[in-house]
Amino acid sequence: MADTLREQLRAGTWGTTLPGERQLAKHFSVSRKTASKAIAMLRAEGVIRTSRGKSSALVTEKIPPRNTKAPDRVVLLLPDPIDQSRPFMVYWLNNLTTLMHNVGVDFELVIGWRYFGRNADRSLQQLVDSHPAKCWILVRSPCSLQQWFADNGVPAVVAGSPLDDIKLPSVDLDHRAIVRHAALTLLREGHRRLAYVFEKARFGGTVIGEQAFRETIADYDSSATPGICRPSMNAASIINELRRIHNSSLRPTAYMMGNSFSYVTALSWFNSQQLLVPGDISLISHDEDPFLPFLHPTPARYAIGSAKFANALYKAVRRVMDHGSGLDFKELIIPDYIKGASVGPPPSASREAEIFRRR
Repeated sequence: MADTLREQLRAGTWGTTLPGERQLAKHFSVSRKTASKAIAMLRAEGVIRTSRGKSSALVTEKIPPRNTKAPDRVVLLLPDPIDQSRPFMVYWLNNLTTLMHNVGVDFELVIGWRYFGRNADRSLQQLVDSHPAKCWILVRSPCSLQQWFADNGVPAVVAGSPLDDIKLPSVDLDHRAIVRHAALTLLREGHRRLAYVFEKARFGGTVIGEQAFRETIADYDSSATPGICRPSMNAASIINELRRIHNSSLRPTAYMMGNSFSYVTALSWFNSQQLLVPGDISLISHDEDPFLPFLHPTPARYAIGSAKFANALYKAVRRVMDHGSGLDFKELIIPDYIKGASVGPPPSASREAEIFRRR
């Protein structure tokens, strides 16, 4: 943040004074503590002069000359605060931060939904101009955001899968392999009414997963029926979708849950309906998180170590830092399948009839 402020002061962005810590923290989407440290650093350099109760004043002659060489900086852009993210993402982010710092790369996080909307072009341009970086990492990025970086030639790596054939480097789990394996596992157990539950927001991985789910079921048994649920990512929406499809004519006996949070919601809701896992309903989680092994029955799931994902992302970022924009490659990681105890054969006809009468 101190580097960015220094550049903005040099460019005259703030005039002759800086706003207070609270306003700066809000502007940069950082904590007030981080803003305070940045101001203290500039004050120690003599770039600004502070007085109690007054705005920080610029000392023009103390601003060092512009360094025309792009800094070794990487910026990670995501919509939600870290404390609202899944544990797996927090862990790989911690690993990635360590890798960057070990090689002297300035690693910065920028958080804000205003960069993720359909009309965010101006905000994105201002952000990129004020945060010169050799590479951007795009997390939970919609099509519009990915397209902006591709069209403007800004070097970036998608932590996920690009949408609509957008030409950007990416690192992600192999969603096609995961969903295909899960569908086949359930089909081989005898299930013929299956549902795939994934987040309503359109991401590359979910688009790939839905296609693989439909194709795998159709190829294995054309009489089998796939169901698709796209709830918003909150418990109430997930439960509403589960209730809707469970009470529909499809009545799935097996569910592929798109992430660990939705798996927990599904497990607890089916339990509240007196439906046993795996006796009445089979469940598989697309992802792993540290809390899943503590559930009973142990979830069937797909696991990858956070350090492995962070290493793959780090290598992709280094490639972009070395070669600049214009690269287009995909690094797909196949996780390990943990069998767990949440998958079994479908219930008997008599048990299904009993469940149907209770609806």
